[in-house]
Amino acid sequence: MEYNSKVVRFENRIEIIKFGGNRIRAPNENNKSSISKRVDDEKVKEQRELEQAFRIKRKIKYYCLANNFDLFWTLTFDDRKVNARNYQYARKRLQAWLKYMRETYGRFGFLFVPELHKSSERIHFHGVTQEFSPPLVEARYPKNRRLIKKNGMQIYNAPR
Repeated sequence: MEYNSKVVRFENRIEIIKFGGNRIRAPNENNKSSISKRVDDEKVKEQRELEQAFRIKRKIKYYCLANNFDLFWTLTFDDRKVNARNYQYARKRLQAWLKYMRETYGRFGFLFVPELHKSSERIHFHGVTQEFSPPLVEARYPKNRRLIKKNGMQIYNAPR
């Protein structure tokens, strides 16, 4: 079956994706022989990884559009308390924080994605939540105590 576009429907939005050329939808095959072939060409392998990254990014975008998230978070860890250079450990600390917040403030929806700092050594998380209202305090610069704003919007910290 050939196609050249895809329609994705959300509650209050429709997205139409037009492809550069016709695509063919292949029937699902459970033939392991085609999967087990080794890919020696680095360009093909790199292209597949890039396509996979775009698919993941699109799924995250669609998940966000399909839900009513109302807060955006950037969670960074205090180096004195959490080893943010170890992804597995940082992820467990994020999960513990989310569990604590749900126990304290009730259930809420969330989606968090890890990202490396510019230094490529430390992990931090970006995320969105819905129906979650923990106490927040205005973020301030430590030296002069001025409010921290980004693009004219006040930044807040979660004290816990």
